[in-house]
Amino acid sequence: MFNLSGRKKKNLPAPKNLTQAIVQESSRHIRLKKWTDGVKTFAIALVAIVSVGITLSDTASESIGPHIAIVPLNGAIETGSKETDGWKVSRVIAEAMEDDNVKAVVIEANSPGGSPADAEHIYKTILSYRTGEEVSKPIYMTVRSVCASACYYIAAAVDEVYAANSSLIGSIGVRMDGWDFQEVMGKVGVKRRVFHAGEHKALLDPFKDVSSEERAFVQDKLLTKLHQQFITAVKNGRGGRLVDDPNLFSGLIWTGEEALQLGLIDGIKTPTEMESYIEQRHGVEKYIYHGRQKFKLSNLFSMDSEDFMDMLASSIYHEFKSDVKNMSEMASFK
Repeated sequence: MFNLSGRKKKNLPAPKNLTQAIVQESSRHIRLKKWTDGVKTFAIALVAIVSVGITLSDTASESIGPHIAIVPLNGAIETGSKETDGWKVSRVIAEAMEDDNVKAVVIEANSPGGSPADAEHIYKTILSYRTGEEVSKPIYMTVRSVCASACYYIAAAVDEVYAANSSLIGSIGVRMDGWDFQEVMGKVGVKRRVFHAGEHKALLDPFKDVSSEERAFVQDKLLTKLHQQFITAVKNGRGGRLVDDPNLFSGLIWTGEEALQLGLIDGIKTPTEMESYIEQRHGVEKYIYHGRQKFKLSNLFSMDSEDFMDMLASSIYHEFKSDVKNMSEMASFK
């Protein structure tokens, strides 16, 4: 006879009375219940993990069918960010462009700017598909509140940019911030010591003067060159749509209405109006957020519990908001 409790059966003395018999039988049932409850809990957890894994896996994504890929670009554009890291966003765009089920890509932007290098990475990825011959599908951008500086660097690469009248667009310029703490240090009677090899290794140290030579270097070799790269990228991306205006690359920022007049965007549309526009153009009504961290059972035993929970929570979150129609509203470049 099988011992379901998983333990060696104890040779208990025969009960001397009814009370002992009831106690012994109750104890046996309690041990058995604990064991079966543990098995049930493990089985339910395993089924849940496998079910979620299958739902969120690459195989499941292939069954979505024809759809529009939404790529979020929210927050400051910087290396290491979950949503705006240049390498990560570029990879998501590339995967969407190579997916036969994706009929168009929409970058959903709401960013004040950020890293020139990350912006350049995304810009070149988009432009490579836009000008390439192997993969041909449009890349749009819809702007929420703001798309400035590094965000607009990216916007210049897409086929069409749309924003609301009240959106803020532009800020095509470069800035580098710093502080001068010398007077404060003098007032509190503190002196800073810094040792360096290389005449200009302590460039822009906030506790020392900036020489005229160093100031000229930062302006001419860094800021001006980065600004020129930015201008060239915008001109190459937007082409003849840009208006010849001396303030266009001055770092000023405009409303969507003004940006349209300057050729910085292609039309005034809210995200909902953008959705209708894309549906009419491509005949596709399904919108799926791309870029979520995909659940793979093969990785289950190679990650710690914190990574697993972060990945699973992120996957579930993006799965729930995957359909735009179910949502409430259907140096740095700064």
